[in-house]
Order: sequence, then C-alpha cells, then structure tokens
Amino acid sequence: MIGLRFSRTALAVAACASGLALAGPARAADDDADPVMTVKIFNNSPDYNIYPVLSTGTADVDKWLQAAQKIPKAKLAANPFPKRNEFRLYLAPTGDGIPPGGSLELTLPLLSQLVPTDKIDPKKTDQFVDWWGGGRVEIFSAPAKDHKPPVQLTEAINKRPRQSVVNPIAKTPLPICLKGCVGPLKIYKDPDGLGHDMPSQLTEYTFGAIDDKKDPMRINPNNVDYDVSYVDAAFMPVAMEPFNNEQVGYVGMITSIDDFNAAMEKFVAPRSQFVGWPQFVDRQGREILKIPSPINVLARQPSPDPTDLTPKPWKPINKLAAQYRECLPASNKDPRCAKIRNIKEMFDANYENYVNKYVDLGCDKSKKPVPMSENLMIGHLYGWTPFNEYCAANKNLLENTPVYKDDMYKKYLQVKEQFDQLQYLKDGWFDPYALLIHGKDYINAPNVYAYSVDDAVGNMQVDGNGIILAVGGQRGLPNGDPATPPIHIAFGYDPKAEAKYVKYGICKKVPDKAVNPSFASFDVSINNIKNCDLTLLDNKGRLYTFQITEQPPFPKAAKYTPETHAVVDCSPTKDAAAKATCEQNAFGYTVVKGNEVNNYVSFPAAVQPAKKLVRVNFGYGPDDKVKYTQFGVCSKTPNKPVDPKDTGFNLPFGKIEGCDISLKDNKGRLYLFQITKQPPFPATPRLTPATHAVIDCSGNTNAAAKNACAGAFGYTTGSGDQATSAVIFPAPNQSEP
Repeated sequence: MIGLRFSRTALAVAACASGLALAGPARAADDDADPVMTVKIFNNSPDYNIYPVLSTGTADVDKWLQAAQKIPKAKLAANPFPKRNEFRLYLAPTGDGIPPGGSLELTLPLLSQLVPTDKIDPKKTDQFVDWWGGGRVEIFSAPAKDHKPPVQLTEAINKRPRQSVVNPIAKTPLPICLKGCVGPLKIYKDPDGLGHDMPSQLTEYTFGAIDDKKDPMRINPNNVDYDVSYVDAAFMPVAMEPFNNEQVGYVGMITSIDDFNAAMEKFVAPRSQFVGWPQFVDRQGREILKIPSPINVLARQPSPDPTDLTPKPWKPINKLAAQYRECLPASNKDPRCAKIRNIKEMFDANYENYVNKYVDLGCDKSKKPVPMSENLMIGHLYGWTPFNEYCAANKNLLENTPVYKDDMYKKYLQVKEQFDQLQYLKDGWFDPYALLIHGKDYINAPNVYAYSVDDAVGNMQVDGNGIILAVGGQRGLPNGDPATPPIHIAFGYDPKAEAKYVKYGICKKVPDKAVNPSFASFDVSINNIKNCDLTLLDNKGRLYTFQITEQPPFPKAAKYTPETHAVVDCSPTKDAAAKATCEQNAFGYTVVKGNEVNNYVSFPAAVQPAKKLVRVNFGYGPDDKVKYTQFGVCSKTPNKPVDPKDTGFNLPFGKIEGCDISLKDNKGRLYLFQITKQPPFPATPRLTPATHAVIDCSGNTNAAAKNACAGAFGYTTGSGDQATSAVIFPAPNQSEP
C-alpha cells in the first residue's frame, strides 16, 4: 500500500501557459484497483425508521484532488481544484428508509469525474466530486408506524431550488450501494447545507490522510477520521467505529432513541430548571425535539429572533448572560466567577491582538475589526473561538494569544482547564447543555463532544477503510466498547535500507497489514491495551512484538528517557536483536499544543543485518619500540600507512579466499598471512587451536614473523544476520632482530 492509483479513469489536467500542471492518469498508488471506503449504517431502534443523507464538504483548495493528481508543490497554487458546492446522496429517502433491524452498506471512491478530461480546469469548481476529503452523514428519523420519512426530508429533496442532479462522465468510479438503499443513487449538487432546522443528527468524516511533507503530496488510503457531533445540536443517539479495525471502540452513544428523547424532554420539561431552553423549528414553523447548544445560540446574538428556533424569551440563555455580568466585578468572590474573569482576561487579550494586528494578520482591509460588545464577548467565550472576523480561520488562534502562548502554552492551558471545570459542573451552572450531554441524569454520553474543546474522547483518527454507524444500540459495531484516546505509532523506515518493515499488526501476533512506505506509521485506540500485541515484520523475517503499558496521556518529553521508555513493554519480543533495539530506542510521549493533544509511540527502524565483513585488527602500542608502519590488503607488499588511531581494516567476505595480508614494522620485517575459511569462525574470542586454524602463517620466512603469527586467531560473535567476525594479529616482537 503505497498510496492510490486509478486504473479506469484518466484524470488529466489541461495544461496552459499559466503553468497549470499537466497530468496523465492520476497515480497516487501502485494498486490496480480504484480505492474505496465503506460506509455501513445499522438501525437498532425497534420503533423508528432512519434515513441517512451523505454530503461532501467544501473548500477553496482540495488537497485530496491535488494529491491524487500528483501536483508538484511548486504548482499547487495554480491547481487549487476548488470545491464550492456540496454533493449529496439521499441514500434511503422514501418509505421505511432503513427500517428497524435493517442496515445499509455503501462504498465511496475517492473521486467521481464530472467533466470530460480535455475540459478539466483546475481553477474551476465542480470538476470532480471529492467523496473522501471531508463530509457528513446526517441521519433523519421518523416513527416506523408511519412508513414514511419526515416531511422535512421530503421537502429537502423536492423543494430546494438551488439543488440539482449531476451526471458524472462515463466509466468514472461512482458510489455503489451494496445493501439497503431505496432506489438508484442520484448525485445532487447544492451550494447550501441542509441546516440545523431538520430532524437529523450530524456525524462527520474524513477519509484518507494527506501527507503534505511529500512532493507531490500522498494519500494514505487506510486512515479515517470521524466523530458524532453534538457541539451545535443534539437530536438522536449515534455511535461510530472504523470499518476494518475491530480494535477501536465507539464514539457517540449506544443509547436507545426513546431513552435519548426522554432525556431531551426532561431537559425542556415545564418543571425543569432549564425550561424555556430554545428548540429548533423547521421552515414551516414545526417544532423539532432537537436542542441547540449555547455555542449555536450565543453565536447569533444580537441578531433578530432566529427563524429556526422557538421564539424568545429563552430564560436559561438569558440567565447565562446575567451570570456572566454578575461575575465580572472582582468583589464577587464566587470561585466560579473568578474562573470566568480569568477566561475573559484571555479573550480581552485576544481581542486586543486582533485589533492591533488586523492588517498583519492578513484580514480583509476593506472592512474594520468588529466592535466589542457584551454579546460578542459571551458568544466567543462560550464557543471558545478567537476573534478573527474578516480574517482566515487559522489566524489569531486563542492558544497563540500573546503571553498565553509562552512557555509551551502554559497560561493558555491553565485557563482552558478552568473553562473545562466550569463546563463539567454537576449542576450545569455554566453550561446546561454540557450537563444534558454528559450528565448521568440526562443523556449520560461520555464519548462525545458537548462543546468545541471538550476533553471527552469524541473525535477519532485511526487506521480503517471506512466507518460504521449504529443508531439506537450496539448491533453492527465490531468492538462495542467505548473508545480510548488514539495513539499514533511511528516506526523508523528507510526505503534504501537493506532491512525494512513490510507488515504490521494491531493486537495480532502475526502482522497482517502491509506497510505503506509513504506512511511509516499507524494509529491505534485499544480498550484492552495491556494485552494487545503490536507487531512489525521486516523483509528479513524478523518479528518485533511490543505492548503499550498504559493509556494516554504519556510523559511529555519527546525523547528516550526511563519514563518515556516505560510506556513500551519490549518483553514479548523473542528475537534478541529486535528486543535490544526496542529496549534501547522505543518510547512514548504526549504533546499538548493549544487545544491539540497528541499521543505518540516512537519505535526504531528495523535491525540491519551485520555487514559481510571481517574486521582485521593488528596489535599496536604507540609507545612500542617496534610497531607496524605499513600494511597491505590482498598484496604481499605493504603499501598503506598504518593509522595509529585505526589499526585495522575491513575485509569483505568475497575477498577472503587467496588474499595475502601483509604488515611491515619499523625494523623492516615483513609479516604475511591469509584467512583460511569463510565466516562463521569459532565463537571463542581468544587464541585456541580452533581459532588459530582460521589463520595460515605459511607465507612468513623470518622467525620473528612466524612467532608473531603463531598468536593470531579469528572468531565470530552473535548468530544469524547479526553475526560479526574478527581476526586478531598480535603486535610485532619487541626484541631486536
């Protein structure tokens, strides 16, 4: 698995004088098959039909297309392949959709070509459908007894004037429904998303990992990134696992739809402390039991009443704003308020940096920084979003706020910890929505994000070839246990080395997955981590087996130390050389950078075979009266000066037979010998009859040389491809001739 290759479709890019890259068929892999990702969806609810809708993401630059096209980095700017419309599949949009106990299976190619090859313009949108580079599966539901989809889904198909059907070119790879779809698949194009005002739950995915360190970039077709998103809204219980990786547990929840709905109804019930919390309504004003997060609601303030939410007043939302105001005076000694003031102080600094460096940040010069207001501050604070209006999304990030980014983000992380503490208050004082998602008296879902920087295990990036979604239960999930934090395992790999890894295994004693030379790594999330063998096999047949001793986080030092090495247990490795390199080089560590927490295990490259050389050493004392001054290799006449710092040389196995080795001392005496056999030699590293038999001294004519040669011997240490051999020739006789 070296990347991707497309055998059926020539993805050629028209070249022109502006420097657009000319490409033949896209060859990002050496695999003859078009790579696909699999999507499986299971309905475990006894009382509800479900109706999945898959939509692709948008971007001004599509790295997946650039990588598939093998665009050189120097030409990336001229070949952006923008994708400014969503492409959508209504997978089972009529009748019972996926009925109770039913399932659906779909395969997605990387790309579907929309325009003829000779008409492709990499600067125009909609030349291809990129199915992998970011997308969503939104799952609708309706009572099974009705035998029809929710009216909002039917309206989404038939009453969206900007949505239209597209027809890819002939023979291009297409999505294929293997099971459970209703009717033939149609690909729709839409400049707009479906929106929150739908009875649906959002899940997100990205297929294939981009390696932008390569030139051209490459795609790893065995990597998936996914999450069930409750950051903006909660509607339905969904759990997700990777396809083709049963070691990874689920994110999301396996709660039944009825229990989920009961928790939602309890949250907004007339006697609830959160009564009056807004709910979504559709475009005809029909109320949906779908609850928005504070991030969703507060980000809109102070705009007019949103048409997709129940009418104001929203007493619980107003209470959050009132609490914020009450906490600002330093005279308020409530510990919760002290944390809010600390958080606001960071946001004040971030806003100041935004205003002062608006131009330097590359923001829109035709506009001015947004003016500060209470609503603006509260919206950013609850959303944990930086002030970068009219700027690129990656500008003025919170973690890069002056002072807060210093000393490895020390102050930023302290403030974020206080924010997390407020979010997880058991009474929901700061964020009732987080209580709804995580609280034991409500939905009780620990494996989802309830807010944008939630520390829960919500997003996963692991090895896999697709995703599995289960609604309302566990059926269909190969693992069935909650996921653990992912760990990125990187192993040393040199394509030019004689020995290199060719396979790896996750919880397998025999490696079963091919190593991708462009991605010398794999990602794991393992519930029973201490009993999981991680294995690597090199092309010499050497097996390396290790375990990770604990769940993350690991020590922070990104280097080998006793503490970081303790993360890795090398004892399962039986091969001595493999075990030694593991013990001496493997380690694990955690990197915290702003909001990103990444866990790593570093494993060394494959053990290299010993070189097929005999090391010939001759005795030399710098203070000796008699010492060697010249030597010869396969020459009876010494012709090379002796280096006092390196009194020896390496003799390749292929030159041993018939090779005369000569030495000359400073008294003019000549010493000659040959090595009588190919290694391995006897294992004893000293003079014995057996080790001396390695040396033929018959070429010597003077007694002193013969006496010296009588002390010469050869030996071998180690075994197999790690065996090393040496010959020792004594120093010259110190007596005068």
